[in-house]
This record gives sequence, C-alpha cells and structure tokens, in this order.
Amino acid sequence: MEYLVWTHDEYEGWKKWECDDLKAAQAAIMEGTMAGKCPLLTVEVPYDFKITVKEDKIGETTQSKTKQRKDPRSESDGSVRPGDEGATEELDQGSRDPDADNNPED
Repeated sequence: MEYLVWTHDEYEGWKKWECDDLKAAQAAIMEGTMAGKCPLLTVEVPYDFKITVKEDKIGETTQSKTKQRKDPRSESDGSVRPGDEGATEELDQGSRDPDADNNPED
C-alpha cells in the first residue's frame, strides 16, 4: 500500500512525498511538521471503472407524436368569472408605536 504525504507552500504549491510503508509516511509527516507545515496523509486506493459510449444516429433528431387528451370535457367548457371590482379596504394602521405590544387584551 502506498502512502502519500502532502504539504502546501504558498509560493511553491503542493509538494508530495511517496512513501512505501507507514514508517516512511510517519517520517515524512514529522519532516513536514518540523518545517512548520500541516502535512496531509492520503492512501492510494486502486479502482476500476468501465465506460461504454454508444454512437447511434448522430446529428439526427427523433420525432415524437403528440398524444390526444383522454379527458371527456372539451378544451374550453369553463367560463372565467370576473373578479370583485370593489375598492379594497385598507388595513388598520394601529398606533404606530414601535414599543407597543399590539395586544388589545392587556
């Protein structure tokens, strides 16, 4: 198992030590700590993935047919009712005292 010890320097960027065993990783961590850096220890994990790319009809669009509604009502059998055209009542302004509790039961 391979261990990687990373340190970051503002001007040089990331520096990586590749260590074959845990003792070498501990030594690299101590070296980075003594240099005033905060070392980061990572472990390489083997992985495998498979990607399949299927090319079929590149550049062609597929045509789809529209479906008819199965709803028994017609498209425009509802009527729109006009809204109330009366004046809107204004809200009570209250006492406008920011320190008031606004509780009339007191």
